[in-house]
Amino acid sequence: ALLSYGFTVAFGSLFLKTWRIRRVFDNPDFKQISLPNSFLFGWLSFFLFVDSVILAFLYGFELPESTTYRISSQQTEHSACSYSSKSISLLVLFIYKVLIILYGAYLSYRVHKVFQQ
Repeated sequence: ALLSYGFTVAFGSLFLKTWRIRRVFDNPDFKQISLPNSFLFGWLSFFLFVDSVILAFLYGFELPESTTYRISSQQTEHSACSYSSKSISLLVLFIYKVLIILYGAYLSYRVHKVFQQ
């Protein structure tokens, strides 16, 4: 869960800052646009809420299984948590993260020539 929240905070904040730049500079009427930080924090909170809902379904319906692996050459044991190969919630979480990255990449492409125009 911590990894998912960290990803959302890191990429979500970059995504929202890029979105703000696009909104300010992609303005053909040159109207003054006010996008305060509180507005961006609201959107970041929404992204974290969506993460929480997906993770609640993930941990509520599909608990991870602990597996212990023994390495014979070193006489040590390693434990790992894994989900079944048909975990729908995990798939939804990955699709959600990929969509955030793809839209962020699209926004980055749209604003990469802002200061050249």
